[in-house]
Amino acid sequence: MEFNYKDNKEFTLVYTSANGTNFYSHLNPIEISPIRGIQASKAERFISLNITPETLLELVNFGIEGANKEKDLTKSVWALHEIKKRLHYLCEENTLLELANIYYFIDGEDPKTVSEAFRKKKFEIWDNDIECKSFFLLLSLELTGTLKNTPKEDLLKFMESPIYQSEMEKLKRYL
Repeated sequence: MEFNYKDNKEFTLVYTSANGTNFYSHLNPIEISPIRGIQASKAERFISLNITPETLLELVNFGIEGANKEKDLTKSVWALHEIKKRLHYLCEENTLLELANIYYFIDGEDPKTVSEAFRKKKFEIWDNDIECKSFFLLLSLELTGTLKNTPKEDLLKFMESPIYQSEMEKLKRYL
């Protein structure tokens, strides 16, 4: 069943992407479904760690493989240092987009369930529309409280880093 947000007073239009896809949210974010609430809690946990579940698993496996198969502890130590380094990041982009995937819906998406097909559509839009991606990164930062708890100087320093400059330039406009 395809969900219609346009005629539903519980939802509001949040953003229209460059390709014309409409993104909606609940008027009251507390009203997300229980399954989306559980997924949001999971996403927030990985946001706080600044690492995606896939990257964490990859690093752990790399460290274990280095110690067990290759008898090379330097790989294990490197993996631990990488995990530790990520704990000090301001944010990690994909974890924030996972949270946006949960709180924001696109045309036809059922707001009560979580769909891998709609997740892929949203990530494809974000990959092809930097302004849309920047907008939802900011909304996710606001949901987590990261913006409230991080001094503006630190945010600007982070965004001026050469590594992030190209992608963060548009996000700066929203700050």
